[in-house]
Amino acid sequence: MKKTLKSIFLMSLLCLLCFAFLTSCDESNSSDDTTNSSGSSSISGDPQNPGNPTSTSKFRYSVNPDGKTCMIALSSTKEKKVVVPETIDGYTVTGIERISDFNVESIKIPNTVTFINARAFEMCTQLKSIEIPDSVTTIGAGAFSQCLNLESIVIPDSVTVLGTTETGATGFESDGVFAGCNKLEKVVIGNGVTTIGSYAFYKCVVLTDVQLGNSVEKIGLWAFYDCTRLENIELPESLTMLGDEAFYNCRSLKSIKIPDSVTNLGYHVFQKCLKLESAEIGNGVTNIPEWTFANCNALTNVKLGNHVETIDRYAFLGCFALPSIELPETLKSIGEYAFECRALTTVRYKGTKAQWATVEIHKNWKQGAYDLKTVICSDGEITIQS
Repeated sequence: MKKTLKSIFLMSLLCLLCFAFLTSCDESNSSDDTTNSSGSSSISGDPQNPGNPTSTSKFRYSVNPDGKTCMIALSSTKEKKVVVPETIDGYTVTGIERISDFNVESIKIPNTVTFINARAFEMCTQLKSIEIPDSVTTIGAGAFSQCLNLESIVIPDSVTVLGTTETGATGFESDGVFAGCNKLEKVVIGNGVTTIGSYAFYKCVVLTDVQLGNSVEKIGLWAFYDCTRLENIELPESLTMLGDEAFYNCRSLKSIKIPDSVTNLGYHVFQKCLKLESAEIGNGVTNIPEWTFANCNALTNVKLGNHVETIDRYAFLGCFALPSIELPETLKSIGEYAFECRALTTVRYKGTKAQWATVEIHKNWKQGAYDLKTVICSDGEITIQS
């Protein structure tokens, strides 16, 4: 009986030792090549020594599901110039996941790369120059956010997605593709981009030269918020939407022409554009929303499109230099304090006196315009009741 128990004990001990040995071998193998949630294997590789993965390599990479291409990343280097390789360990580099290093001043991207990940270069605070090859089609949200020394950039025609495609109040300011780039002066956006997403150039305070491609359809919320040195921008004929506060506090902007293609105008779009002198609104706009041109102190010339139906409250509040305005015969309503404009003395209406009588007008629509006494209609004048 004792011999039998001893034999069972020895057999059990031997099984435990074998199990422990096999488990340690499996863990060793998995540490060399792990598979992430997307099905691609994450490997640290040395481009100078193919086939020899190492944790001390400058670049890390993850293999894409096709088994032939990879995304690369770089977390730390003392080099000021970074050259992204075309291949690494036999895999073609098609994407940049993340390069996060405060020392990097310039980055060269090969024409094998098609995808730049969200926040790929975020907080590369010393980055001054980068050339995007015409192989790139997608640049993710916040890709260049807080690149504090970036001065200029050209987005090639091949890029169809630039940052977030959201145009409303979603996400964070840092989602803006160039948000907080406070030395960025010049941007050229190619003809492939259709959306300038929310926060795109948020607080790019020295931005003076923006060239939009001829395919841009939407400019999102806060896209150029606080771009305080932006003097001029030409909106393309492809544009259909301007989001809320898109140009809020662009205090150096001198003139703006909204093309006929625009049908959707957001709130506060040009509020506090303190040097704005001239605004032309295209025939596609039917509503001038609340606060659109509020506090534009220098505004002296406004041309409304022929299809404007409603001018909401506060639309031109605080436009103290505006002397006159011509209103289209399509007009149906004017909101409270819509024209709180002290210098306003002349209002012309393209319709008849009978048509003017049908317009729904708030009693305080011209608050502060004390010298405005009449509305000049196509068939005569109407005295305005105080």
